[in-house]
Amino acid sequence: MLTSFTKTYWLALLSSLEGDELEKLSIRVDLIEPGVGIPRLSGEKCVYHQENITASEMAGLMQTVFIATAGLVPKEVTRSWRELGDTAVRLWEQDNEIRSR
Repeated sequence: MLTSFTKTYWLALLSSLEGDELEKLSIRVDLIEPGVGIPRLSGEKCVYHQENITASEMAGLMQTVFIATAGLVPKEVTRSWRELGDTAVRLWEQDNEIRSR
């Protein structure tokens, strides 16, 4: 469910940006380092071919897009992305705790 929510926000974000801003976002997404739960992300794919983003990639964006949006969008938008990512991590941690009991 969170990935569907994230995809809706991602599409809204993309529609709010124009030419140079989209290119900057694409470059910034490319620079996001993969990590636990964060796959290697392609800025080209995520920005220009978003219909091909996998659930895993969307989960990675959910956790990291606040980094890529800094300075491109109002601070409130970046803060909302960060809060969404933090919420997702907390939910995943709680789910793992429940499963390990």
